[in-house]
Amino acid sequence: MPDLKRMYDAVVSMEDDLLSKRQRIFLDACQDVGIEFSPLVGITCLDESESRYLSTAETTNWLVERIRSRLLSQG
Repeated sequence: MPDLKRMYDAVVSMEDDLLSKRQRIFLDACQDVGIEFSPLVGITCLDESESRYLSTAETTNWLVERIRSRLLSQG
């Protein structure tokens, strides 16, 4: 998932007023999920109950769900 990390770093480094609508949705979804990038396990986050870390696949799926949800709500 190095491409996702690069995209995240690029969006985070931008000024808020320069973010496109889709970049803002991506960044907000990452913050909703609490995305973390670990050199040991890659992309991860805590589950909704904050009792365990999710696998890369679970984290990616949750991130995609949040992005879709935000896109649909913007509508």
